Amino acid sequence: ARGEVSSKPGSGRGQVGALPASAPGAHLDSKVQVIELYRVARRSLRNGQIEHGFKLLQSCVEADPTDSHSWLELARTQARRGNMAEARQAFEEATAYCPCSVHLWQAWAVFEKDHGSPERARELFQEGLLQDPGNQYICHAWGLLEVRDGNLDRARELFETGLEARKSVELAVALAELEATSGDPKAGRERFQQALDEFRPEERGPLLLAWAELEAGAFGDLDRALTLLEQAAKEHPRDVKVAVARVHMHVRQGGDLETARKILAAAAQQLKGLREQRV
Repeated sequence: ARGEVSSKPGSGRGQVGALPASAPGAHLDSKVQVIELYRVARRSLRNGQIEHGFKLLQSCVEADPTDSHSWLELARTQARRGNMAEARQAFEEATAYCPCSVHLWQAWAVFEKDHGSPERARELFQEGLLQDPGNQYICHAWGLLEVRDGNLDRARELFETGLEARKSVELAVALAELEATSGDPKAGRERFQQALDEFRPEERGPLLLAWAELEAGAFGDLDRALTLLEQAAKEHPRDVKVAVARVHMHVRQGGDLETARKILAAAAQQLKGLREQRV
């Protein structure tokens, strides 16, 4: 599923003109057809046919201006082409037609953050939270912006707001890392342990990886880092990221190349088996 699409256009902003009869989307008369054209556009973009994919996306939003997914891909494509003003215009029109699409507000805010407009990003993040208070993606991205700008209390507030709304491994990691790196390692470790207790074993891989990296990097405790990675390996025996992290940690701990080779060999065998299953 491609997610939610608003059915209400905005109040007069960014009206999309009529399709010329020869355009690829000129005769699209159902959302199903628009979705199919969107998929073709995505394939074209992945194959490097940027202009063709871009024109198909234009046809999608002209045929159905409430298709938030096509708008989002259109704005991102404009940005990839280096057309920043046009990307902003696409986001402007998109949120006019799809004001309830939290993903559009979040993506626009991240775009502005990444292009030197943090205050505008904050305004857009706020618009998104008006649609979905406590949205985990917005709280996470906005919180990281505040961490970057040194507003740690505001970042903590955003991470906690998101976690109160719904459990999120990404938010739990961000909050624990914030506590650990802001002068209170004990509080950070307690946050990580609390998160481990709250999430199911199959969800805890990113938590264990992040905690291990923090122990090895910020605190220099390689033994504790390796213990955490061994726990991750037991809970996620087929996770390649865990295997790679274990290899790096064994090498950093004292050049245990033999153990590192065994871990890599086992990971390679698992990958081979997964590929054979897909064939």
